[in-house]
Amino acid sequence: MKAKFKKQKGITLIALVITVIVLLILAGTAITVGLSGDGLFERTNAAVEKWNSRVAEEENTINNVWNNVLNYFDEEQKTENSPVLPTGSMKVEYVTWTESAETTGTYTEIASETKPDEWYNYEEGKWANIKTTSYTANENSTKNIAYWVWIPRYAYQVPDRPTSSNKSGNPEFNIAFLKGNTYEAINEEDLNGGIIKTKAETANGVSIGDWVVHPAFQYGNVELTGIWVAKFEASNELRSGTYGQVDKTELCVNVVPNVPSWRYIKVPNMFVVCQNMTGEKGVLENNTTADPHMMKNVEWGAVAYLTHSKYGRMRDGVSGKVWKNPSNNYITGQAGSGASANADMSYQATTDNYNVGNGPNASTTGNVYGIYDISGGTSEVVAAYVETTSTSQLGSLASMPNDPIMSRYVELYENSGTQLSSYSSIFKNNKITHWGDAVYETSYSGQQQTSWQSAYSYMPYDSSPFFLRGIDQGNTAAGVFAFSQRDGGAGSVGFRPVFIAK
Repeated sequence: MKAKFKKQKGITLIALVITVIVLLILAGTAITVGLSGDGLFERTNAAVEKWNSRVAEEENTINNVWNNVLNYFDEEQKTENSPVLPTGSMKVEYVTWTESAETTGTYTEIASETKPDEWYNYEEGKWANIKTTSYTANENSTKNIAYWVWIPRYAYQVPDRPTSSNKSGNPEFNIAFLKGNTYEAINEEDLNGGIIKTKAETANGVSIGDWVVHPAFQYGNVELTGIWVAKFEASNELRSGTYGQVDKTELCVNVVPNVPSWRYIKVPNMFVVCQNMTGEKGVLENNTTADPHMMKNVEWGAVAYLTHSKYGRMRDGVSGKVWKNPSNNYITGQAGSGASANADMSYQATTDNYNVGNGPNASTTGNVYGIYDISGGTSEVVAAYVETTSTSQLGSLASMPNDPIMSRYVELYENSGTQLSSYSSIFKNNKITHWGDAVYETSYSGQQQTSWQSAYSYMPYDSSPFFLRGIDQGNTAAGVFAFSQRDGGAGSVGFRPVFIAK
């Protein structure tokens, strides 16, 4: 009888060895793939970054929606629209300052990714400030930085114009902050019984005494709750010495204190570098919901009018005139020994930085929370010009007024042949046809020193079609209401960016 053996099921030693070898090969392959440039680890990290970016975008979107709700319904706890930040993964810090206990008159910046309890208070002249930073390092192996100040949506009463006898005075503008993007005042008492005119009612112009929404908050067909304005004149990523004097569109805009302002760049290129701020190395890098552009005349006017209101320099105990930046090296955020101090080499050594000593006097609020360099510093070109036959100097700006999209970035004024006639053409059929820009409303002639505070007042003309604002440190007639003219070439003039949070 033959014995029957049952067949055993199991793993032989050889099979086990082969299995281990295969597993080691697979593990090695997985590690190699994971550590390679497009491997698992890198793809995982990219997915995490994308997720975090999406979360940040959703959080900002929710915050902006909530802010818009609050801006309409919350009448008890505030007087102005809450600042609206662009959505996306932009690096933003909320900025406040504290006075140093050791050195009186020195203010130290506090920047935080967490919104502070007392971030702003416009009734006290404490305007909202943020700082944005690029993700990518620049040529100096540092990050590009910009400081921004929020200008909330408001209506204003069209003022009486100055005369030859009172032009040296400080005007005060009646301002009423508005709910969300509406035409309704947050505090009806600010209107003094007036009624805000609709957009249709101002289609042909405005008259002295009218209450109107400031046009800086009408962005094409979009009604804005506010705008972000550069705190200082534009500089570039090189930030030092003669590097402020370059005409290169590949450089990135910075907005920081105590550096040379960016000059000797053609006007069309100023426009380009402002729009490039959402690109690589830009201070609004990779953000598709921020709309940066070169400052316009009406945006300058929005700053000027808020400055000369009870929310700016016309508060109790604050000097009405913004002190001039007298730096003859065109250093941003500087102040001298007085409101109109002249710039010379001996004086240059005594200028104060924006947050030290006299520095805060050179801001729109008389403290560190305002906007600087809008009197003196370097003359600033804005994206506004009169009709010209010399269209080559306009570059890409030439076609913008007729473009349904790009027209929101530029302003066109009629050229009636001479400075005086072009200036007079702003007033037609007993209506002011360009308002809110601190030109016709705040002066009585298009030549000489005929603006409020006896500021420079020269209307652009055919060969010099662009508006200049603020006027540089070497001019005794520099000021918030000053305007002059400039061609489109590179010269000793600067500019300032603005951005809209969509």
